[in-house]
Amino acid sequence: MMTIGSFAASTTIQEAPFEIGVFRLPLPSPDDPRYGRHVLGLASEASRGLEGTTGLARASPNKAKAIDFLHFLTSHAQAQKFTANSGFVPAVVQVEPDPLIAEFVAHVDGPPDGFRPDFAELTNRASNRDFTNLLHELVGPEGSLESFVRGLEQTLPRALRQDLQAEVRSLQRSAQRADSVIGALAVAGGEDATDLHLQLENQLQQETESLQSLWVLRP
Repeated sequence: MMTIGSFAASTTIQEAPFEIGVFRLPLPSPDDPRYGRHVLGLASEASRGLEGTTGLARASPNKAKAIDFLHFLTSHAQAQKFTANSGFVPAVVQVEPDPLIAEFVAHVDGPPDGFRPDFAELTNRASNRDFTNLLHELVGPEGSLESFVRGLEQTLPRALRQDLQAEVRSLQRSAQRADSVIGALAVAGGEDATDLHLQLENQLQQETESLQSLWVLRP
């Protein structure tokens, strides 16, 4: 048995000198006599992201043509052709997957697949660490909502401040590194004027975010 994702399934199936099938890992059901009390059922995979997402550059000189091309690429007909030739799971609604990879199609019914705080991606991760370390107070054998909230009230404000301070420092460093680039573009002028405008706009946004975060962090 191999545990792999859909991204490698088609290649593995094609190159293997023997027949390969795909199945989901078996899970106990809610009526299982031993583990059922811990199980809600097969979790929803609706929150999973997509690979190979597309976009349009802000400074593109051919926006209308680019958007038209993206509409073509993501149309039902082209998505069906891409899925049939690549063996990848389709991202367009009502496009049928290859039968060999049908088991990889996201299961969208059932309970959410767990939870995590919105601050999980903050640079310093102190908030996420404290939140995770306190989960046993909520879901442990003797856990309760009251003890979980009490623990968060004691640790989370300090951790959030640390994380936001780290975010501010990161934004400030990014803005400072852009100074030399903006200076060079300003001296060069000419065809680089568009790049200079975009760099200035990006730096202004970073500095604005930094000032907003500092305002939030005021004692």
